[in-house]
Amino acid sequence: MEMFYRMQLDGLRPDQYTFGGVLRACAAGSVVTRGEQVHAYTIKTSLDMNVFVVTGLVDMYAKCKKIGCARYLFDNNPERNMVLWTAMLTGHTQNAECQKAAEIFCEMQMAGVKSNQFTFPSILSACAALRSKELGLQVHASVLQTGFSINVFVQSALIDMYSKCDDLASAQRVLDGMAVADEVSWNSLLGYTHHGLHEEALKLFCEMRIARVKPDEFVIASALSACAGLSVLELGQQFHAIFVRLGFGSSLSIDNSLVTMYAKCGCIEDAHLVFDLMLIRDVVSWTALIVGYAQNGRGKDALSLYEQMILNGNLALKNTW
Repeated sequence: MEMFYRMQLDGLRPDQYTFGGVLRACAAGSVVTRGEQVHAYTIKTSLDMNVFVVTGLVDMYAKCKKIGCARYLFDNNPERNMVLWTAMLTGHTQNAECQKAAEIFCEMQMAGVKSNQFTFPSILSACAALRSKELGLQVHASVLQTGFSINVFVQSALIDMYSKCDDLASAQRVLDGMAVADEVSWNSLLGYTHHGLHEEALKLFCEMRIARVKPDEFVIASALSACAGLSVLELGQQFHAIFVRLGFGSSLSIDNSLVTMYAKCGCIEDAHLVFDLMLIRDVVSWTALIVGYAQNGRGKDALSLYEQMILNGNLALKNTW
């Protein structure tokens, strides 16, 4: 931005590429005020209808949460290329307007505009959020037709979409077809735990370790949840050791899963020890321990913990009792 202002002071006229770079900087920092100033300057220099500049403006406004401004510019620009269509689609997805993103994709298809490796992950994210497997299948067909089925970002998005649409078999097939499965791809399939398929989740985690893919905290938490679901203490302890060895430090999602795992495996004292060592606790942490005490036949301790939770200002969840 400083260079842009100096350029103006020196009397140099910015072109479409200058504006594109400056708008990307505004978008990255979510600096909407400066972005609006740049927008005004594009009008002054008669570049406000240039498709390259409009794309930068749409991206900037969308990332600054002014999606209405982005959509106005898109709708009123007669020249639209693939990049501009993708920027608008992505903007709607990023602003949780997934139905509008789906509509943009359909309009894009009808206009005969091809999608690319950036379009597909965005629309697949929208499909996942909408739980729209029907649209997801249409997008997958388009992926196959356009030759992007081997792109790792597109493949990861497909896995996430199928997983969130409760089609784990299709998600697994996409994963199996990947030449190199990245961390994001493996993580998406750990939706197995949310469907009660604990054995499948643990098998997948073991395959992930064999493939030397480093798990993140959400993967570890999912694996621990699977151990809790199956009440396999020894395996849960092994995962606990992996978590410590990988040096994640304190993690709310993992700590909550550890409390639940130890409690469901009958080791309520270990669950309480993990709870006591937690740097941050939320209502899920308290609920996991309270339910653990209740399930292990220690009702009085559960009631005592419930009173402590209320005194600490935490509201009970529906499944606390």
